[in-house]
Amino acid sequence: MLDQKVVDELKEFGLGEYEAKIFLTLTVHGPLKVTKIAEGAGIPKSKAYEVVRALQKKGLVENNCEQPKKYKATNLLYGLKSIIEQKAQVIDKLKNKTLSILQKIKQAPLDNKYEFWMSKGRKAFLKKISEMGAKAKSYGWVITKDFSRSFMLDTEVLKAKKRGIELRALTIGKLNGLARSRASWVAANGVEIRAKQLDQQPRFCIIDGKEICIRVDDPADSEFIWTNYPALVNVMKYYFETLWEGAEKIKL
Repeated sequence: MLDQKVVDELKEFGLGEYEAKIFLTLTVHGPLKVTKIAEGAGIPKSKAYEVVRALQKKGLVENNCEQPKKYKATNLLYGLKSIIEQKAQVIDKLKNKTLSILQKIKQAPLDNKYEFWMSKGRKAFLKKISEMGAKAKSYGWVITKDFSRSFMLDTEVLKAKKRGIELRALTIGKLNGLARSRASWVAANGVEIRAKQLDQQPRFCIIDGKEICIRVDDPADSEFIWTNYPALVNVMKYYFETLWEGAEKIKL
């Protein structure tokens, strides 16, 4: 039986569900035929061939030269390092392109009036609160359930810590598995975490009492709103403070 927590952690390196399961199976059990790989990973045999080939292209799986073929995982440490190096190369290229684009395009200034904007999707939500965090001068507070992370958000957390920004995270669910692992990283990097068991609650981020981003539903494609409208910002600020006072301090 595969450890789903480890599978989820491998997925954070960019592997798909089946890729993570097969890579873990081969790492733990050693060389196997495709039939045994599918059995050990708990995936359809028809998918196993396709996934093994994909892992070979990524340099994570090798095969012998005999028949029937057997496959094995490459060295675990160097396999993961190779993924990190590949991502680092992509990031370096994107950084260079970012500078090029900024030199070519002049962005229109934002109006100073109060506004409401709407967008959709968990990735867009994380990007938006990352943008908000980059502007923080005093504090950044969030209500979360699973402590979703992204490269951009992690970067802004680290920068905020260096700037001395007060960071708070209120979790409304039980911290198990991957969520607990993510929360541990957040806590280790300057975010005070408290817990309060609640049912359905909005996930939101509030920065300096000036702007908020709110996602009401949990699905990955759910919509969210951003606003700097003072009345709503103040209501959500008071709501967070009330929950925070009644929340339990937790150790990770």
